Amino acid sequence: MFINADLGRIHDLIASSPTLHASQVFGNNGTDKLSFLMDRIKIFYQHFPAESVNFKLMFYIKVENFETKENIFPREAITLIYDFDNIHTIISSRSDKCISFEVLEDGSCALSITDENDFHNDEELRKNYIFYSLNNKKEHFYIGAFTDEVVPLSPMITSNFCAPTYRSLDDALKAYYIKMARETTCKILQSIWHKGVAGARLFLNNKPEHIMRDSLVQALNMTLKDADVRAEQNTDDTKPVDIKISWFHSKATALIEIKWIGTSLKIAPKDPKKPFTIYDENRAREGAKQLIEYIDNEFTSSPERLPQAYLVVFDARRKNLVDPEAQINKDDAFFYENHDIEYNPEYYELGYFNKPYRFYLRPRYSSL
Repeated sequence: MFINADLGRIHDLIASSPTLHASQVFGNNGTDKLSFLMDRIKIFYQHFPAESVNFKLMFYIKVENFETKENIFPREAITLIYDFDNIHTIISSRSDKCISFEVLEDGSCALSITDENDFHNDEELRKNYIFYSLNNKKEHFYIGAFTDEVVPLSPMITSNFCAPTYRSLDDALKAYYIKMARETTCKILQSIWHKGVAGARLFLNNKPEHIMRDSLVQALNMTLKDADVRAEQNTDDTKPVDIKISWFHSKATALIEIKWIGTSLKIAPKDPKKPFTIYDENRAREGAKQLIEYIDNEFTSSPERLPQAYLVVFDARRKNLVDPEAQINKDDAFFYENHDIEYNPEYYELGYFNKPYRFYLRPRYSSL
């Protein structure tokens, strides 16, 4: 994936170069140890995306051994980690803790989970160690008397040591809405409207969800270059989620459930006086509940992955629709444009449930 990096950010990054300061403080041994430390950080983020770090994370490595080979934490307080394959099972629910990894000479790590960790502020330890931290989405290296903020090469990424995953998806979803969905610009999406995209855009054609899904899948495939985007993927034997995204370089996975709300026409209505079906906010709420079930199934079927839940609601609600051949006033047509949907607040306490996206599909003003 190509990431736009402005020159100002690159200048800031060079000015606060950890490599330069490691050389100044520790010489060649310092740059070698820093490089080794960075390699372990990169491998960690391949198994645990930086966007999922909701705790204080620290990596550190001993540069000069002097007369002691003791670890910062006592032996009984550490867990030796030889690889990061299953690290998410140990740390993903520890948002209230500090997670620290001391990188050892053989590449293994001594893991410590504590209430607090401010060893990087200890001047004596900084004479012997290089520290790295990710805290509140900001990265720093602590080398001797230097504190180097790692300036992100792009606002799109959380860490310079990993390619974006969930954040790139967030950006792609926002761009899709503005550029393709809001005014029904996408050629695929245009077929959802009764009387076409050049009409008033009041009634949806029958069963438009698969069209919405195909439109979004195409957009995400074009945008997420380092991810596999697939439509209708099973999380168990019976329930396919609308879209599943797996990143090639990471254990990050996103499940996207699509729901639409509004008024769609029936193909052969039993009651000619009501040739349409109306879906309201409850359909969106049902989608949120359904998505939680999909995530639970994903935990069971793919325990090695780190899934995130995304609900996308295509909102085509209009007020006072009674006849597909009749017009409504502009106030009724745009009535729901700023009416957000409320969901079960308990869902937001789940670390994997993201704020749902509401794509309001605007009527065509000049056709009203």
